[in-house]
Amino acid sequence: MKRLAAVVLALVLSTACAGQISQTFSTFDNPRELSMEPAYVFTHADGRSGSDLRLSLFWRSTMPKNELILGAFVDGAHSIPSKKSLHFNIDGRIVSLSSIDTLTNIETKYGSPGVVPPYNVSSNRYVVTFEFIEKIITADDVRVRLNLGKKYVEGVFSDKTFGAAKPDFVKFYDIIKAQP
Repeated sequence: MKRLAAVVLALVLSTACAGQISQTFSTFDNPRELSMEPAYVFTHADGRSGSDLRLSLFWRSTMPKNELILGAFVDGAHSIPSKKSLHFNIDGRIVSLSSIDTLTNIETKYGSPGVVPPYNVSSNRYVVTFEFIEKIITADDVRVRLNLGKKYVEGVFSDKTFGAAKPDFVKFYDIIKAQP
């Protein structure tokens, strides 16, 4: 019973951190950085259907004007193709993105000793514009698919339930747009 409670607590805490937005200033060269922890793209628009796909955002004031980085994360060790591997179906219109990474980043997470075993997370980064983010947060229906070579993961970005990516993308966009 204690083990089950620990697993449930670990899951709640991991969902609570999803989509967290943080702001930092570099003491080295003084740019402002805004980053969003990976947030869930649920399989169905119900907030309970599980998710193998997470999305994050990153912006630095020294980046080219109107650009930011979108990160795509999936559990497991996968080789994510760099060419046109992340797809958005925005109200029926497909937009395909190519990664800026030549190789997939595969990171081992260590979980909780005795409760959650170590696991891998694979990720790639994509350059997007503020206009693209505005399109996906204002569209009625947005679906996402990440190609993993011989298979794919997909989900509903337009889901607004707790822990879903869209509400955190809206917060991130609003913070950036409020910049002088």
